[in-house]
Amino acid sequence: MSGAPVRRVLPLIIGFVFVPAALMLAVGVLILVFGAAPRDYVFGGLILALVATSAGGTVATVVVVQREARVARLQTDFVNKVSHDLRTPLTSIRMFVETLQLGRLQDPERQREALEIIAEETARLSGLINRLLDWARMESGRRTYQFVRQPLEPIIEAALQAFEPQRLSHPFVLRRAIEPGLPWVMADREALTGALLDLLNNAHKYTGPEKVI
Repeated sequence: MSGAPVRRVLPLIIGFVFVPAALMLAVGVLILVFGAAPRDYVFGGLILALVATSAGGTVATVVVVQREARVARLQTDFVNKVSHDLRTPLTSIRMFVETLQLGRLQDPERQREALEIIAEETARLSGLINRLLDWARMESGRRTYQFVRQPLEPIIEAALQAFEPQRLSHPFVLRRAIEPGLPWVMADREALTGALLDLLNNAHKYTGPEKVI
């Protein structure tokens, strides 16, 4: 058993479940060994059955607590990751908006580029929020997928386009190689695009200094 919740309740389980169960087990065994009347054997068997039921219920309870603790930890990690991912586009949007407000970009071409980045980061922020809502729907059992037969290339292009702000803010080499004639797939476009974007973000995050993806 592992996890802080299990470690906290373990002394209580030992003190209030296993110790009484061990005493009852000893009583049941003594009754079966030294009993003479049929009712003694029935009584001893009932005690042993009660002990077995208590032990099984306790083990099942510990397993459930352990699983819930693991799920809670995953939920916390997910929320922390999403919070970090939300902060990045918000920072970019705020930085470019402040730059435009202060008039630091006089070149119309640079202004257009800044506005494009703001639009892309806004779309990325919207996508992150939608993913968070999708996760909430999955947790409640209401997440649905729209499987449609479609080509892979537009899905890959959508993921690369959503990943473009990362390349603009932190330049690196991104090699795109799509085999021609890929078969069509039955997939949910939004879900698969999000999965590919997660792979790209992880590759960008954990790639070495040369930043070749």
